[in-house]
Amino acid sequence: LPRKFHNSLKGRFDDVMQEEEFDGKTYRVIVLHKTGVPIQVEINTKLMHLKEQTLIRGDIRNITLQKRILRTLSKRNADFARVFRQISDFHYKMALDENNEPQFEYLSENFPEVTGFMTGSFTKKGAWKKLIHPDDLDRFSKFIAEAFGGQSTTEEYRIVNKDGEYMQVLDYAKPIVNDKTGKIEGIRGSVELKVQEEIQA
Repeated sequence: LPRKFHNSLKGRFDDVMQEEEFDGKTYRVIVLHKTGVPIQVEINTKLMHLKEQTLIRGDIRNITLQKRILRTLSKRNADFARVFRQISDFHYKMALDENNEPQFEYLSENFPEVTGFMTGSFTKKGAWKKLIHPDDLDRFSKFIAEAFGGQSTTEEYRIVNKDGEYMQVLDYAKPIVNDKTGKIEGIRGSVELKVQEEIQA
């Protein structure tokens, strides 16, 4: 213990020990770690009465470590919150037109926030191809073909924003099945931007 805390604690044992000083009391003191670094601890005391003597039991908790952990968790939670605020996603619905070609029927209101385009920009016939990176068109076509075939599936690909920049996204699509006929009427998809940032502990 540093001297001032040592003297304070030692004084409680001088002369006649007062039981009320240690029965269910909590003390916070500074002790020195073996590395010489001072740390704050909390001591919860309890008297144990035996036949021939009375013992003081002290449960010691490292407050400095607890505070450090709480600060780390607080920072991590803040980082998570910041990252999730950066994630914007949107939903869509696709159907097959008269030529059995896929077409966006619906893009959610978040779509302009993600891409900068109005929702109507890609709901026209064949317009969806302009949204997808040219190198990812085959991947996307296979992906939605699986969904139209009745399989829920996920895929990563790139989409373009209004500034001409491509963004990596994760898409989860599932078929829309008519409960009465059992036929697939389209697919619904949920698109989430892939965050490129790693969270540091």
